[in-house]
Amino acid sequence: MLLRLALRSLKYRQQSVLLTFIAMVLSLSVLFAVEHIRAQIKESFTRSVSGVDLIIGPRTGDLTLLLSSVFHRGVPSAAMTLDDLNTISAKPQVSWAVPISLGDMHAGFTVVGTSQDFFNYFQTGEQVPLSFADGRAFAASNEIVIGAQVAKSLHYQVGQSIVLAHGLGEVSFHHHDDHPLLITGILTPTGTPVDHALFTSLQALKQAHDSSPKSLKRPSQNTHTHKHEHEHDHDIESVDVSLPDPDKPLLPLSPGTDITSAFLGLSNPVAVLSLQRIINRDNNRPLSAIIPGVTLNQLWQILRFVETTLQVITWLIVFATLLGLMTMLLASMRERKAEFAVFRALGARPGQIFWLIQIEAITLTIIAILTSVILLSSVLIIAANSLSLALGVSISTTLISDTILYNIGWVLLSVILSTSIPAWNAYKNNLQSNLQR
Repeated sequence: MLLRLALRSLKYRQQSVLLTFIAMVLSLSVLFAVEHIRAQIKESFTRSVSGVDLIIGPRTGDLTLLLSSVFHRGVPSAAMTLDDLNTISAKPQVSWAVPISLGDMHAGFTVVGTSQDFFNYFQTGEQVPLSFADGRAFAASNEIVIGAQVAKSLHYQVGQSIVLAHGLGEVSFHHHDDHPLLITGILTPTGTPVDHALFTSLQALKQAHDSSPKSLKRPSQNTHTHKHEHEHDHDIESVDVSLPDPDKPLLPLSPGTDITSAFLGLSNPVAVLSLQRIINRDNNRPLSAIIPGVTLNQLWQILRFVETTLQVITWLIVFATLLGLMTMLLASMRERKAEFAVFRALGARPGQIFWLIQIEAITLTIIAILTSVILLSSVLIIAANSLSLALGVSISTTLISDTILYNIGWVLLSVILSTSIPAWNAYKNNLQSNLQR
């Protein structure tokens, strides 16, 4: 009964209600968008690397080493060599070691030089190993594996060949045209920076750099254009991926080959701190060793200020909208005196008038929440790919989560509290008029 009356009352005051409704939809959409993206980024941070006990690299800051090796953001100014890695991996505490080399790009995506062990030992989330959605790992120096987001954005498939570009810019004029690489595998989506990278052997990068011509040129044939925020030209040709024998096997590299960093797994995790201290204090080999989980926590602590600031600004927008809702209800009290008088004449009690106001506000809020969720979900479905490319993490198109439900609960509670003032005024005025009779 009260719900039906509330809906009819809102329809009668449709102009002022519509303006308040639009303001609520906009503010709630901003709130849900910020919270969803914040949660997705935080989840991507926490699940970006797993199963790695130590990350080592040239002597630099902890965050710089983490950002370059795991998130592929920037490259340390110095480098380490395979000889450095071999010396450390020979220690009895080390179970496995995976080298990482950065410096090349493809269509704005980072190319990571590594070994085949990367696909065996690197894990994401809660000890989740990497797997292939299609194809296999590289086995020769003319092969490459791509992440899920790379394949999706550039419409690549197993069996195509691509050309890398030297440098870290999105558009480069120095392409390794003499050393095309065959796509042999596409990784399963992980929701981490792995999705936004291409993985090839250290030998492939070395051969590409050694064979690069001095003149900066691009071939004018066999090009295929893709949309990737901007238009890029990528050399692609169909190649038979089922060849039984690699035509360019992975030959051993010289110990002096430069690498950017390396991932280490220890046979005894208890030895992490002691090995980290040994590496950091070694003056003969100026290297840094970090524990991924500890450094990730440091990074998130730094970003917590930005996170808190965004949350405060978003909630201020929501509260401003709720003040508008309260103002609308207070302004309507004088106009609705006749309406309330009719209700009282029909036998309505002052408490029912109180709950009528509350139900109106809650109903309007619920409709605004549903509209915001539908609107934002549609935007995410349409723009998820662009957001993933811009943020460097995979953004889920599923909006409903514990975080969003938690915020919806706080919004409803805030609405109940803010509309209690006009509802109490209506209750008090009708109670006084009843006593005066």
